[in-house]
Amino acid sequence: MIQYRWHIEEYSGQVAFFAPLNEKGLLLRFYRLFATGVCLVCAAQIAWGDVALKEGKVDIVGLEALAGRWIALRAELAAERQAWARQERHWEREIALLEQEIAKRREALAEDTTFLRDVERDQADVLAEKEAATSALQELAIVVGQHEGRIRDFEALIPEGLRAELGRGFGALPEHDAAAERMGVLRRLQTVLALYTQIESLQHNMHFVRELIAYGEQQREVDVLYIGLSRGFAVSPKGDWAAIGIPTDGGWQWQEATDEASSIRLAIQVMQREADVQLVPLLLGVAEEGR
Repeated sequence: MIQYRWHIEEYSGQVAFFAPLNEKGLLLRFYRLFATGVCLVCAAQIAWGDVALKEGKVDIVGLEALAGRWIALRAELAAERQAWARQERHWEREIALLEQEIAKRREALAEDTTFLRDVERDQADVLAEKEAATSALQELAIVVGQHEGRIRDFEALIPEGLRAELGRGFGALPEHDAAAERMGVLRRLQTVLALYTQIESLQHNMHFVRELIAYGEQQREVDVLYIGLSRGFAVSPKGDWAAIGIPTDGGWQWQEATDEASSIRLAIQVMQREADVQLVPLLLGVAEEGR
């Protein structure tokens, strides 16, 4: 009887010591209460057994059954403890893995946040550059428009016989604001620069053409030697008439210089390599009467 009491007290103390104090101990708290109840029942049975023993009424079979139940309950409790320990280790591993995953997610989130900030900063820089480029294009459009007006002044200075060397020439310039907007600033700038380049090439070279020139109310077919865009020397195919051309705002004005016909023809032949290379003096203009 004393041995049974010791086991019950030991069993009850272990249950009280094992009970956890966190939320995971709810199940064990239930087992503790259940085990405490069983112990009380066992104590009552043992107390009854003491009384029965004193009175000479001892139920050995009942005591053995009660002891077997108690041992089985103890074994079951030990198994539950082991199962709980295994489950707890499993949960701890899962929690550790989750914490690692959370740390990785936080690190990735920090990297994404940094990346987004860099993207926003780059977008702000691009927008600033775009605004600056738009402003520069607007200023450039004003300058290009001014040069389009200036380069049209050269149109009267280009002889008809040389305009073919300009390609589309002045016809490539926009005629109104709507056409200029359709072309765009960069294309307009390219057109202006191309015209300036072609005009400069005409200005720095000599050119020979056969064309019709207006002299008074007549149209004369002549061979013309142009010295750049500064002077033109015309002579008829038969050499019986000659003139010197001077560019003006209203176009080329021709002054008759028949006395210079032979010199002009010789200069043309030298340029065409039909005569030996030599210096040919040419008259730059004809003095008007009264001057």
